[in-house]
Amino acid sequence: MAHCAGINREIGDQTFRRVHVDGTRAVLEAARRAGVRRVVLLSFLRARPDTRSGYHQTKWEAEELVRAAGLEYTVLKSGMIYGPGDHMVDHVARAVRTFPVFATVGFRERRARPLPIADAIDVLVAALEGRMPNQTVALMGAEELELGAAVRRIAEVAGGHPLYVPARRSGASASSRR
Repeated sequence: MAHCAGINREIGDQTFRRVHVDGTRAVLEAARRAGVRRVVLLSFLRARPDTRSGYHQTKWEAEELVRAAGLEYTVLKSGMIYGPGDHMVDHVARAVRTFPVFATVGFRERRARPLPIADAIDVLVAALEGRMPNQTVALMGAEELELGAAVRRIAEVAGGHPLYVPARRSGASASSRR
């Protein structure tokens, strides 16, 4: 059984706790009742305990529920997964078409290893087939990119030619940028 449900922002009664923790508990109970022996959980790469992020904390708690359930499991800790219909891809493509100017504040500091959805599905299927029993596996793409480079690549695929404007962070001094 694959459990890939999750939210990245809370809206009304759709809270991180309710979706990630209570939802996982309900999935595990349903799996037991149905005689399911293997559960694959899609989590997040930076999920961890004792953090101020409700998202990271509840994803970690869901992982711990799966690990302690007494079923065969695989926890897939994904970073950035992208593909057709993806929120980030759609958002950047729409932005490029409507207002093709991007300020690149902070893009250089953050890096990502985006994973194509087809590759993520291949790993999910392998886990469902039992090829990674009782493991926690990081899902990341082969290529590490600065987020600005990822945005530029999406823009190119979307057929846009955005203008990138380097912008300083407010309060940054010349000496702190060296």
